Amino acid sequence: MPRSRLDENKEISQQQWLVTLIRQGLHAEIIIEGVDSGGKYLCKLLHLIGYGSSRELYSNIGVASGIYPGCTSKPGIEIKDLSSKATIRYDAKSPTWEISKAAAESMISEHMRFSLFGRHAFFNIIKQMMGFPTADSCITWALNKLLYSGIKVSLQGNGFNALTNSPRYTQSIVHTQAYTINDLCQFAKTGNINAIRLNFISSFSVNQLIENACAGPVESYLGWYTPLALAVAYNQFSVVKILVEEYGANPMIKVGRNRDFTALDCARHNFWFAGKKDARVLQYISNLEQEIECPVRFNVS
Repeated sequence: MPRSRLDENKEISQQQWLVTLIRQGLHAEIIIEGVDSGGKYLCKLLHLIGYGSSRELYSNIGVASGIYPGCTSKPGIEIKDLSSKATIRYDAKSPTWEISKAAAESMISEHMRFSLFGRHAFFNIIKQMMGFPTADSCITWALNKLLYSGIKVSLQGNGFNALTNSPRYTQSIVHTQAYTINDLCQFAKTGNINAIRLNFISSFSVNQLIENACAGPVESYLGWYTPLALAVAYNQFSVVKILVEEYGANPMIKVGRNRDFTALDCARHNFWFAGKKDARVLQYISNLEQEIECPVRFNVS
């Protein structure tokens, strides 16, 4: 079997592909290694680019280059084929992780907005709370791609310089972390079914009340919520069904700052900037509440 060009101790197979986060200059990139149906080595480089991105070959960044903090542009995910390259250039790299072929392929998708400082910058969090689309830098995009694919990394220390806005800001990727209810909330509100099923077992406690799990207009209004409440409010019908039928989510749990909202209330309420209402969500949750309140009539024990 072919071996990784970034970690010679890791083998690649049809079922087991590899992913590594690398840095060139101040720019974060993802390397995916796999094999085709004939067993031939494949290597793809993925990275998010936009005006002001810190790719070493393009320009320096910051005000000196005419780029203002938090700027957005028409970004794109550039994909390069490095299969024929004998070596892969990088200035620093993370460990090489093993993932399934399906998880690796799911990492390749479109993205809407680029921001120099990423989704965790204060001004971008404010925008998210107001309903604006999430804006990522190269590193926050890469970390969320890894997060969706089963790799939640710890960012501590000063060994891995992978941010876009300062040569003195450093981050070190050492260990993976366990997924929490906060991650489930993020996946639920964005409708990421694959990430939910991949990273959460069916016995996971989904009925926990949580605050500050993610930023958005619904979270700002409710204050306290569950993953189901977010999925309902953001009209993620498929996620709503999965949380109820596969994970045992309880639609009767009271959420909100005053604990006065059920899932049905979330389905009925018109949250600002939360998207167009899906009638299927309201019908589904309404039926659930009736079944719970009248089990004999609906033949539910």
